[in-house]
Amino acid sequence: MLEMETIEGIRLNVRQLSWAESRLILQKADPTLVEIIDELSPPRTFFLYLATYVYGATIVKNGRLHFNTKYRESIPCDDILIPARLQKKLGYNPITQSPLAVLVERVGETYLPVNNNAYPLDILRTGDLLCPNNISRDRVYNLTPFMQPAYNLTTIVAGVRSIFMVPKISDSFCHQNIKKRFKVTLDAPKSFMEHGAIFRDIVHGEKTGWKTKILIFGNDWIEKLSDPAWARFTNHLLHKILTKHKSAEMLEVSSVLSYIDQKRNLRFNAMTLNMAKHLLNIAVGNAPCFRPSMDNEMAPIKLIQSAYVKHYGLTDYFPLLMEPTIINPNQPRDSYYFSNCPTLPQLAPESYGNKAKSIINTIKDVKYIIDMYQNSLTSDAWVSNSAISYQSRCFKFSYYHNDVVDETDGIYHIDSFFKHDSRFNALQIGAPPIYSPVLRGCIKIHHNKSRM
Repeated sequence: MLEMETIEGIRLNVRQLSWAESRLILQKADPTLVEIIDELSPPRTFFLYLATYVYGATIVKNGRLHFNTKYRESIPCDDILIPARLQKKLGYNPITQSPLAVLVERVGETYLPVNNNAYPLDILRTGDLLCPNNISRDRVYNLTPFMQPAYNLTTIVAGVRSIFMVPKISDSFCHQNIKKRFKVTLDAPKSFMEHGAIFRDIVHGEKTGWKTKILIFGNDWIEKLSDPAWARFTNHLLHKILTKHKSAEMLEVSSVLSYIDQKRNLRFNAMTLNMAKHLLNIAVGNAPCFRPSMDNEMAPIKLIQSAYVKHYGLTDYFPLLMEPTIINPNQPRDSYYFSNCPTLPQLAPESYGNKAKSIINTIKDVKYIIDMYQNSLTSDAWVSNSAISYQSRCFKFSYYHNDVVDETDGIYHIDSFFKHDSRFNALQIGAPPIYSPVLRGCIKIHHNKSRM
Protein backbone atom coordinates (compact mmCIF):
# COMPACT_ATOMS: atom_id res chain seq x y z
CA MET A 1 0.00 0.00 0.00
CA LEU A 2 1.41 3.38 -1.03
CA GLU A 3 0.02 6.73 0.10
CA MET A 4 -0.06 9.37 -2.67
CA GLU A 5 0.83 13.08 -2.39
CA THR A 6 0.91 16.09 -4.68
CA ILE A 7 4.32 17.41 -5.76
CA GLU A 8 3.94 20.01 -3.00
CA GLY A 9 3.56 17.31 -0.35
CA ILE A 10 -0.21 17.65 0.17
CA ARG A 11 -1.72 14.23 0.91
CA LEU A 12 -4.18 12.92 -1.65
CA ASN A 13 -6.96 10.63 -0.51
CA VAL A 14 -5.59 8.00 -2.90
CA ARG A 15 -3.70 4.81 -2.11
CA GLN A 16 -1.89 2.52 -4.53
CA LEU A 17 -2.84 -1.12 -3.90
CA SER A 18 -1.69 -4.48 -5.16
CA TRP A 19 -4.27 -6.96 -6.43
CA ALA A 20 -3.95 -8.95 -3.19
CA GLU A 21 -4.94 -5.81 -1.24
CA SER A 22 -7.59 -4.73 -3.73
CA ARG A 23 -9.47 -8.03 -3.94
CA LEU A 24 -10.55 -7.79 -0.30
CA ILE A 25 -12.15 -4.40 -1.03
CA LEU A 26 -13.70 -5.47 -4.33
CA GLN A 27 -15.12 -8.74 -2.99
CA LYS A 28 -18.24 -7.13 -1.50
CA ALA A 29 -18.82 -4.91 -4.54
CA ASP A 30 -18.35 -7.42 -7.36
CA PRO A 31 -17.42 -10.98 -6.32
CA THR A 32 -17.71 -12.24 -9.91
CA LEU A 33 -15.04 -9.78 -11.06
CA VAL A 34 -12.78 -10.93 -8.21
CA GLU A 35 -13.20 -14.54 -9.32
CA ILE A 36 -12.36 -13.62 -12.93
CA ILE A 37 -9.22 -11.68 -11.97
CA ASP A 38 -8.07 -14.41 -9.58
CA GLU A 39 -8.16 -16.87 -12.48
CA LEU A 40 -6.09 -14.48 -14.61
CA SER A 41 -3.49 -14.15 -11.83
CA PRO A 42 -2.31 -10.64 -12.88
CA PRO A 43 1.33 -9.62 -12.40
CA ARG A 44 2.28 -7.98 -9.10
CA THR A 45 2.98 -4.74 -11.00
CA PHE A 46 -0.72 -4.38 -11.96
CA PHE A 47 -1.78 -1.77 -9.42
CA LEU A 48 -5.19 -0.37 -8.53
CA TYR A 49 -5.88 2.93 -6.79
CA LEU A 50 -8.37 3.37 -3.95
CA ALA A 51 -9.72 6.94 -4.02
CA THR A 52 -11.81 8.31 -1.14
CA TYR A 53 -14.20 11.27 -1.38
CA VAL A 54 -16.09 13.25 1.24
CA TYR A 55 -19.80 13.90 0.68
CA GLY A 56 -20.45 16.16 -2.30
CA ALA A 57 -16.87 16.03 -3.59
CA THR A 58 -16.32 15.89 -7.34
CA ILE A 59 -15.29 12.47 -8.68
CA VAL A 60 -15.57 13.18 -12.42
CA LYS A 61 -16.16 16.51 -14.14
CA ASN A 62 -16.15 17.10 -17.91
CA GLY A 63 -14.83 13.56 -18.32
CA ARG A 64 -11.85 14.15 -16.02
CA LEU A 65 -11.21 12.14 -12.90
CA HIS A 66 -10.70 14.25 -9.76
CA PHE A 67 -8.98 13.47 -6.48
CA ASN A 68 -9.76 14.71 -2.97
CA THR A 69 -6.95 16.20 -0.88
CA LYS A 70 -6.73 16.08 2.90
CA TYR A 71 -8.17 19.61 2.82
CA ARG A 72 -11.31 18.25 1.06
CA GLU A 73 -10.48 20.02 -2.19
CA SER A 74 -10.98 18.26 -5.53
CA ILE A 75 -8.30 18.58 -8.19
CA PRO A 76 -8.21 16.99 -11.70
CA CYS A 77 -5.96 13.98 -12.14
CA ASP A 78 -4.07 15.79 -14.93
CA ASP A 79 -3.32 18.85 -12.76
CA ILE A 80 0.32 19.92 -12.60
CA LEU A 81 0.29 19.12 -8.87
CA ILE A 82 -0.45 15.43 -9.48
CA PRO A 83 2.72 13.26 -9.54
CA ALA A 84 3.76 12.25 -13.05
CA ARG A 85 3.86 8.54 -12.15
CA LEU A 86 0.19 8.65 -11.08
CA GLN A 87 -0.83 10.56 -14.19
CA LYS A 88 0.94 7.98 -16.34
CA LYS A 89 -0.78 5.07 -14.61
CA LEU A 90 -4.23 6.64 -15.08
CA GLY A 91 -3.69 8.53 -18.34
CA TYR A 92 -5.89 6.34 -20.49
CA ASN A 93 -6.76 9.15 -22.88
CA PRO A 94 -4.84 12.41 -23.32
CA ILE A 95 -8.07 14.37 -23.91
CA THR A 96 -10.51 13.17 -21.27
CA GLN A 97 -8.37 11.50 -18.57
CA SER A 98 -11.44 9.42 -17.76
CA PRO A 99 -11.23 6.61 -15.21
CA LEU A 100 -12.20 2.97 -15.34
CA ALA A 101 -13.27 2.30 -11.77
CA VAL A 102 -15.67 0.35 -9.59
CA LEU A 103 -17.63 2.08 -6.84
CA VAL A 104 -16.90 0.05 -3.70
CA GLU A 105 -18.49 2.05 -0.88
CA ARG A 106 -21.61 4.25 -0.53
CA VAL A 107 -23.07 5.90 -3.65
CA GLY A 108 -22.42 8.54 -6.27
CA GLU A 109 -24.67 10.60 -8.51
CA THR A 110 -24.26 11.47 -12.16
CA TYR A 111 -25.94 14.77 -12.98
CA LEU A 112 -26.15 17.34 -15.74
CA PRO A 113 -25.18 20.86 -14.61
CA VAL A 114 -27.28 23.54 -16.34
CA ASN A 115 -27.28 27.18 -15.19
CA ASN A 116 -26.07 26.27 -11.69
CA ASN A 117 -28.81 23.63 -11.36
CA ALA A 118 -28.21 19.89 -11.06
CA TYR A 119 -30.45 17.56 -13.07
CA PRO A 120 -29.97 13.95 -11.89
CA LEU A 121 -29.24 11.34 -14.52
CA ASP A 122 -28.23 8.24 -12.61
CA ILE A 123 -27.39 6.86 -9.17
CA LEU A 124 -24.18 4.85 -8.92
CA ARG A 125 -24.27 2.13 -6.30
CA THR A 126 -21.78 -0.35 -4.92
CA GLY A 127 -20.45 -2.48 -7.77
CA ASP A 128 -21.34 0.00 -10.55
CA LEU A 129 -18.69 1.07 -13.05
CA LEU A 130 -17.35 4.52 -13.70
CA CYS A 131 -16.02 4.26 -17.20
CA PRO A 132 -14.57 6.55 -19.87
CA ASN A 133 -16.67 5.23 -22.79
CA ASN A 134 -14.18 6.54 -25.33
CA ILE A 135 -10.81 4.92 -24.67
CA SER A 136 -9.33 4.46 -28.16
CA ARG A 137 -8.59 0.98 -29.45
CA ASP A 138 -10.42 -0.77 -26.61
CA ARG A 139 -13.32 -2.86 -27.82
CA VAL A 140 -15.28 -2.41 -24.59
CA TYR A 141 -15.75 1.26 -25.42
CA ASN A 142 -15.69 1.14 -29.21
CA LEU A 143 -19.06 -0.60 -28.95
CA THR A 144 -20.55 2.45 -27.25
CA PRO A 145 -19.02 5.54 -28.93
CA PHE A 146 -22.36 7.39 -28.88
CA MET A 147 -22.00 7.73 -25.10
CA GLN A 148 -18.95 10.00 -25.30
CA PRO A 149 -20.44 13.51 -25.69
CA ALA A 150 -22.97 13.17 -22.85
CA TYR A 151 -20.34 11.70 -20.55
CA ASN A 152 -18.06 14.70 -21.06
CA LEU A 153 -20.88 17.10 -20.13
CA THR A 154 -21.91 15.40 -16.91
CA THR A 155 -20.53 15.49 -13.39
CA ILE A 156 -20.23 12.65 -10.88
CA VAL A 157 -20.11 13.46 -7.17
CA ALA A 158 -19.83 11.48 -3.95
CA GLY A 159 -23.27 10.95 -2.47
CA VAL A 160 -26.26 12.67 -4.07
CA ARG A 161 -26.23 16.27 -5.27
CA SER A 162 -29.92 16.68 -6.17
CA ILE A 163 -31.21 16.10 -2.65
CA PHE A 164 -33.57 18.73 -1.22
CA MET A 165 -35.48 19.70 1.94
CA VAL A 166 -39.27 19.68 1.52
CA PRO A 167 -40.03 22.42 4.11
CA LYS A 168 -38.94 25.92 3.06
CA ILE A 169 -35.38 26.80 4.10
CA SER A 170 -35.11 30.05 2.13
CA ASP A 171 -35.38 32.52 5.03
CA SER A 172 -32.29 34.72 4.81
CA PHE A 173 -32.25 35.59 8.52
CA CYS A 174 -32.40 31.94 9.64
CA HIS A 175 -29.86 30.99 7.00
CA GLN A 176 -27.33 33.35 8.59
CA ASN A 177 -27.15 30.93 11.52
CA ILE A 178 -26.28 28.11 9.12
CA LYS A 179 -23.58 30.26 7.49
CA LYS A 180 -22.00 31.16 10.81
CA ARG A 181 -22.14 27.72 12.41
CA PHE A 182 -20.92 25.71 9.43
CA LYS A 183 -18.88 28.35 7.58
CA VAL A 184 -21.19 28.16 4.57
CA THR A 185 -20.53 30.89 1.98
CA LEU A 186 -23.64 30.30 -0.15
CA ASP A 187 -26.70 32.49 0.33
CA ALA A 188 -30.13 31.13 1.23
CA PRO A 189 -31.45 28.96 -1.62
CA LYS A 190 -33.86 30.45 -4.15
CA SER A 191 -34.84 27.07 -5.58
CA PHE A 192 -34.93 23.47 -4.42
CA MET A 193 -32.11 22.63 -6.83
CA GLU A 194 -29.74 24.83 -4.81
CA HIS A 195 -30.19 22.84 -1.59
CA GLY A 196 -27.61 20.17 -2.41
CA ALA A 197 -24.69 22.60 -2.67
CA ILE A 198 -25.54 24.08 0.75
CA PHE A 199 -25.83 20.62 2.32
CA ARG A 200 -22.41 19.77 0.89
CA ASP A 201 -20.86 22.81 2.59
CA ILE A 202 -22.60 22.00 5.88
CA VAL A 203 -21.11 18.50 5.86
CA HIS A 204 -17.66 19.80 4.89
CA GLY A 205 -17.66 21.94 8.02
CA GLU A 206 -18.10 18.89 10.25
CA LYS A 207 -16.06 15.79 11.00
CA THR A 208 -17.96 12.81 9.68
CA GLY A 209 -17.02 9.33 8.64
CA TRP A 210 -19.27 9.49 5.56
CA LYS A 211 -17.15 8.60 2.50
CA THR A 212 -17.59 7.33 -1.04
CA LYS A 213 -14.79 5.10 -2.33
CA ILE A 214 -13.88 3.98 -5.83
CA LEU A 215 -11.28 1.45 -6.95
CA ILE A 216 -9.51 2.64 -10.11
CA PHE A 217 -7.76 0.34 -12.57
CA GLY A 218 -4.28 1.40 -13.64
CA ASN A 219 -3.18 1.62 -17.27
CA ASP A 220 -1.79 -1.94 -17.28
CA TRP A 221 -5.30 -3.32 -16.85
CA ILE A 222 -6.67 -1.22 -19.69
CA GLU A 223 -4.08 -2.53 -22.12
CA LYS A 224 -5.35 -6.06 -21.45
CA LEU A 225 -8.88 -5.31 -22.63
CA SER A 226 -7.99 -6.27 -26.20
CA ASP A 227 -6.11 -9.43 -25.14
CA PRO A 228 -8.11 -12.58 -26.10
CA ALA A 229 -6.81 -14.28 -22.96
CA TRP A 230 -8.59 -11.59 -20.95
CA ALA A 231 -11.88 -11.91 -22.86
CA ARG A 232 -13.89 -12.91 -19.79
CA PHE A 233 -12.63 -9.82 -17.94
CA THR A 234 -13.51 -7.58 -20.89
CA ASN A 235 -16.93 -9.15 -21.44
CA HIS A 236 -17.82 -8.79 -17.77
CA LEU A 237 -17.10 -5.06 -17.92
CA LEU A 238 -18.97 -4.72 -21.20
CA HIS A 239 -22.01 -6.46 -19.73
CA LYS A 240 -22.03 -4.07 -16.77
CA ILE A 241 -21.77 -1.05 -19.09
CA LEU A 242 -24.58 -2.14 -21.39
CA THR A 243 -26.82 -3.20 -18.50
CA LYS A 244 -26.47 0.24 -16.92
CA HIS A 245 -26.97 2.19 -20.14
CA LYS A 246 -30.65 2.97 -20.86
CA SER A 247 -30.55 4.35 -24.43
CA ALA A 248 -32.15 1.33 -26.11
CA GLU A 249 -34.99 1.14 -23.58
CA MET A 250 -35.65 4.88 -23.79
CA LEU A 251 -35.69 4.72 -27.60
CA GLU A 252 -38.33 1.98 -27.50
CA VAL A 253 -40.49 3.93 -25.05
CA SER A 254 -40.17 7.06 -27.19
CA SER A 255 -41.13 5.20 -30.38
CA VAL A 256 -44.16 3.52 -28.84
CA LEU A 257 -45.47 6.70 -27.22
CA SER A 258 -44.93 8.75 -30.39
CA TYR A 259 -47.05 6.19 -32.25
CA ILE A 260 -49.82 6.64 -29.64
CA ASP A 261 -49.55 10.43 -30.00
CA GLN A 262 -50.38 10.09 -33.67
CA LYS A 263 -53.01 7.38 -33.24
CA ARG A 264 -54.88 9.24 -30.48
CA ASN A 265 -54.23 12.65 -32.04
CA LEU A 266 -52.91 14.03 -28.74
CA ARG A 267 -52.55 17.77 -29.33
CA PHE A 268 -50.76 19.30 -26.35
CA ASN A 269 -47.73 21.53 -26.06
CA ALA A 270 -44.32 19.89 -26.15
CA MET A 271 -43.60 20.47 -22.46
CA THR A 272 -46.77 18.68 -21.35
CA LEU A 273 -46.23 15.71 -23.69
CA ASN A 274 -42.58 15.45 -22.65
CA MET A 275 -43.52 15.44 -18.97
CA ALA A 276 -45.95 12.57 -19.53
CA LYS A 277 -43.34 10.58 -21.47
CA HIS A 278 -40.70 11.34 -18.86
CA LEU A 279 -43.00 9.99 -16.13
CA LEU A 280 -43.39 6.70 -18.01
CA ASN A 281 -39.60 6.46 -18.40
CA ILE A 282 -39.31 7.05 -14.65
CA ALA A 283 -41.86 4.31 -13.95
CA VAL A 284 -39.92 1.69 -15.93
CA GLY A 285 -36.58 2.65 -14.37
CA ASN A 286 -35.07 4.66 -17.23
CA ALA A 287 -34.90 8.01 -15.42
CA PRO A 288 -34.60 9.25 -11.83
CA CYS A 289 -37.31 10.46 -9.49
CA PHE A 290 -37.33 10.98 -5.70
CA ARG A 291 -38.02 9.14 -2.46
CA PRO A 292 -37.96 10.19 1.21
CA SER A 293 -34.52 9.91 2.83
CA MET A 294 -34.69 7.23 5.51
CA ASP A 295 -31.02 6.61 6.35
CA ASN A 296 -27.48 7.85 5.74
CA GLU A 297 -26.74 5.76 2.64
CA MET A 298 -27.10 8.56 0.09
CA ALA A 299 -25.88 11.42 2.29
CA PRO A 300 -25.23 12.29 5.97
CA ILE A 301 -28.98 12.79 6.45
CA LYS A 302 -29.02 12.97 10.25
CA LEU A 303 -26.33 15.68 10.26
CA ILE A 304 -28.20 17.81 7.73
CA GLN A 305 -31.52 17.44 9.55
CA SER A 306 -29.91 18.31 12.89
CA ALA A 307 -28.31 21.43 11.37
CA TYR A 308 -31.69 22.77 10.25
CA VAL A 309 -33.51 21.94 13.47
CA LYS A 310 -30.88 23.24 15.90
CA HIS A 311 -29.39 26.14 13.95
CA TYR A 312 -31.85 27.19 11.25
CA GLY A 313 -34.80 26.83 13.59
CA LEU A 314 -36.88 24.41 11.53
CA THR A 315 -39.08 23.27 14.41
CA ASP A 316 -42.65 23.64 13.10
CA TYR A 317 -42.21 21.01 10.40
CA PHE A 318 -40.31 17.77 10.23
CA PRO A 319 -37.05 18.27 8.24
CA LEU A 320 -38.14 15.90 5.48
CA LEU A 321 -35.47 15.32 2.83
CA MET A 322 -36.04 13.88 -0.63
CA GLU A 323 -33.25 12.06 -2.45
CA PRO A 324 -32.96 10.92 -6.07
CA THR A 325 -33.58 7.29 -6.90
CA ILE A 326 -34.05 4.96 -9.85
CA ILE A 327 -37.13 2.74 -9.59
CA ASN A 328 -36.34 -0.96 -9.41
CA PRO A 329 -39.44 -2.87 -10.56
CA ASN A 330 -38.18 -5.94 -8.67
CA GLN A 331 -38.06 -4.00 -5.37
CA PRO A 332 -40.92 -1.52 -5.79
CA ARG A 333 -41.58 1.30 -3.33
CA ASP A 334 -43.63 4.42 -3.95
CA SER A 335 -41.56 7.12 -5.64
CA TYR A 336 -42.27 10.73 -6.53
CA TYR A 337 -41.90 13.34 -9.24
CA PHE A 338 -42.15 17.07 -8.44
CA SER A 339 -43.11 19.65 -11.05
CA ASN A 340 -41.18 22.30 -9.12
CA CYS A 341 -38.05 20.16 -8.95
CA PRO A 342 -37.90 18.40 -12.34
CA THR A 343 -35.29 15.88 -13.42
CA LEU A 344 -35.04 17.13 -17.02
CA PRO A 345 -33.90 20.67 -18.00
CA GLN A 346 -36.71 21.06 -20.54
CA LEU A 347 -39.24 20.40 -17.78
CA ALA A 348 -37.96 23.13 -15.46
CA PRO A 349 -40.55 25.63 -14.15
CA GLU A 350 -39.18 28.34 -16.46
CA SER A 351 -40.03 26.07 -19.39
CA TYR A 352 -43.70 26.85 -18.87
CA GLY A 353 -43.19 29.79 -21.24
CA ASN A 354 -45.70 32.56 -20.53
CA LYS A 355 -47.15 30.43 -17.69
CA ALA A 356 -50.63 30.83 -19.10
CA LYS A 357 -51.44 27.48 -17.53
CA SER A 358 -51.14 26.91 -13.80
CA ILE A 359 -49.28 23.89 -12.53
CA ILE A 360 -52.52 22.22 -11.47
CA ASN A 361 -53.98 22.57 -14.98
CA THR A 362 -50.75 21.21 -16.46
CA ILE A 363 -50.98 18.24 -14.10
CA LYS A 364 -54.56 17.62 -15.24
CA ASP A 365 -53.36 17.55 -18.86
CA VAL A 366 -50.51 15.20 -17.95
CA LYS A 367 -52.96 12.89 -16.19
CA TYR A 368 -55.19 12.83 -19.28
CA ILE A 369 -52.22 12.00 -21.55
CA ILE A 370 -50.90 9.23 -19.30
CA ASP A 371 -54.39 7.71 -19.06
CA MET A 372 -54.49 7.68 -22.87
CA TYR A 373 -51.03 6.10 -23.03
CA GLN A 374 -51.84 3.35 -20.55
CA ASN A 375 -55.17 2.60 -22.21
CA SER A 376 -53.54 2.33 -25.64
CA LEU A 377 -50.66 0.21 -24.34
CA THR A 378 -53.10 -2.51 -23.35
CA SER A 379 -55.75 -2.16 -26.08
CA ASP A 380 -53.82 -1.33 -29.26
CA ALA A 381 -52.64 -4.49 -31.02
CA TRP A 382 -49.56 -2.79 -32.53
CA VAL A 383 -48.02 -1.89 -29.15
CA SER A 384 -49.67 -4.36 -26.75
CA ASN A 385 -46.73 -6.79 -27.04
CA SER A 386 -44.06 -4.17 -26.34
CA ALA A 387 -42.02 -4.19 -23.14
CA ILE A 388 -43.52 -0.89 -22.02
CA SER A 389 -47.02 -2.35 -22.45
CA TYR A 390 -46.17 -5.26 -20.17
CA GLN A 391 -44.56 -2.98 -17.59
CA SER A 392 -47.34 -0.39 -17.63
CA ARG A 393 -49.79 -2.90 -16.15
CA CYS A 394 -48.01 -2.85 -12.81
CA PHE A 395 -47.67 0.85 -12.09
CA LYS A 396 -50.17 3.52 -11.20
CA PHE A 397 -49.85 7.31 -11.06
CA SER A 398 -51.47 9.48 -8.37
CA TYR A 399 -51.56 13.28 -8.59
CA TYR A 400 -51.39 15.79 -5.74
CA HIS A 401 -51.60 19.54 -5.22
CA ASN A 402 -52.02 21.66 -2.09
CA ASP A 403 -54.74 23.88 -3.60
CA VAL A 404 -57.21 21.11 -4.43
CA VAL A 405 -60.82 21.62 -3.28
CA ASP A 406 -62.67 19.01 -5.36
CA GLU A 407 -60.93 15.62 -5.81
CA THR A 408 -63.45 14.26 -8.33
CA ASP A 409 -61.10 14.95 -11.26
CA GLY A 410 -58.43 12.64 -9.82
CA ILE A 411 -56.15 15.31 -8.35
CA TYR A 412 -55.81 14.84 -4.58
CA HIS A 413 -55.03 17.27 -1.79
CA ILE A 414 -51.51 17.01 -0.44
CA ASP A 415 -52.88 15.78 2.92
CA SER A 416 -53.49 12.45 1.21
CA PHE A 417 -49.90 12.44 0.00
CA PHE A 418 -48.61 12.13 3.57
CA LYS A 419 -51.26 9.62 4.62
CA HIS A 420 -50.70 7.12 1.80
CA ASP A 421 -47.02 6.34 2.44
CA SER A 422 -46.02 4.74 5.75
CA ARG A 423 -42.49 6.14 5.43
CA PHE A 424 -43.84 9.62 6.12
CA ASN A 425 -45.60 8.40 9.26
CA ALA A 426 -42.32 6.97 10.56
CA LEU A 427 -40.50 10.25 9.93
CA GLN A 428 -42.93 12.86 11.16
CA ILE A 429 -42.08 14.43 14.50
CA GLY A 430 -43.39 17.87 13.55
CA ALA A 431 -46.28 18.74 11.27
CA PRO A 432 -46.16 17.62 7.62
CA PRO A 433 -45.00 20.53 5.39
CA ILE A 434 -48.16 20.63 3.30
CA TYR A 435 -47.61 24.26 2.22
CA SER A 436 -44.21 23.65 0.69
CA PRO A 437 -44.05 24.99 -2.91
CA VAL A 438 -42.44 21.76 -4.10
CA LEU A 439 -45.68 19.90 -3.35
CA ARG A 440 -47.65 21.94 -5.89
CA GLY A 441 -47.89 19.36 -8.60
CA CYS A 442 -46.50 16.19 -7.06
CA ILE A 443 -46.98 12.83 -8.78
CA LYS A 444 -46.63 9.45 -7.05
CA ILE A 445 -45.57 6.34 -8.97
CA HIS A 446 -46.90 3.22 -7.27
CA HIS A 447 -45.86 -0.29 -8.34
CA ASN A 448 -47.96 -3.38 -7.85
CA LYS A 449 -46.27 -6.48 -9.30
CA SER A 450 -49.38 -8.59 -8.68
CA ARG A 451 -51.05 -6.78 -11.59
CA MET A 452 -48.48 -8.00 -14.12
